[in-house]
Amino acid sequence: MLKKTLIATACLVASSYAFAGGAPAPLQFYNPFSGVYLGAAIGGDHFANRQDWLINGAQVASEDGGSNIALMGQLNMGYQYGWDHWSLGGEVLYNLDSTTQKGSVVEVNSSNTTFKNRLMNKYDFGFDINGGYRWNQTLFYALTGPLWSEVQNKGSFLDPALTTTTGSQTVKKTLSAWMVGIGAEQALTDHLRLKEQFVYTIYPSTKYRMNNVFVNTVSISAFQRQSFLLGLAYQFDA
Repeated sequence: MLKKTLIATACLVASSYAFAGGAPAPLQFYNPFSGVYLGAAIGGDHFANRQDWLINGAQVASEDGGSNIALMGQLNMGYQYGWDHWSLGGEVLYNLDSTTQKGSVVEVNSSNTTFKNRLMNKYDFGFDINGGYRWNQTLFYALTGPLWSEVQNKGSFLDPALTTTTGSQTVKKTLSAWMVGIGAEQALTDHLRLKEQFVYTIYPSTKYRMNNVFVNTVSISAFQRQSFLLGLAYQFDA
């Protein structure tokens, strides 16, 4: 009886195997945040600094940057490698920025001349390394990397005798900076991602040389930015 039972069991297993077309493949752990992606984002940018205005190295006036908020747009492209609940990747980015900081001071060097200053961040480009942890369909991540920004400084001078603006000059510089940030990314479909990101950027102190007898150097220090971006990304198959 036992022998017949064993034979019947073996036949049942063999027939099930043949019906299924072979042994079932092991289940693959799926991480949706894996592959090459292209994205675009829009958001707000806030930056502040301290400006010291000098004549031949001697400070004649200074002004804190205050609150400067503007719109920012970003294009990005990157790659993520996802395994289990983890993700590691890299990204290149390009920002368009409309941030402008204005300042002015009267009676420069006791001359009753008004100096007006306008600091403008035009665009940025950079790259970052990012990594994070996936919870269900949301990836929480951190990032860090270098950034380069074109920051223009435009100075002009108002002669009280002529009541006209004279001596206007624009100096351009590409400033290097370092950014750190955090973000979250939701998988809306198999390929479409919604991204929210906060980035803090710190710049080193720099000086703009101006060809004028009233203010010939504008020194920028404590230069920092905070940016919040909301965007979409299309992720190709891994």
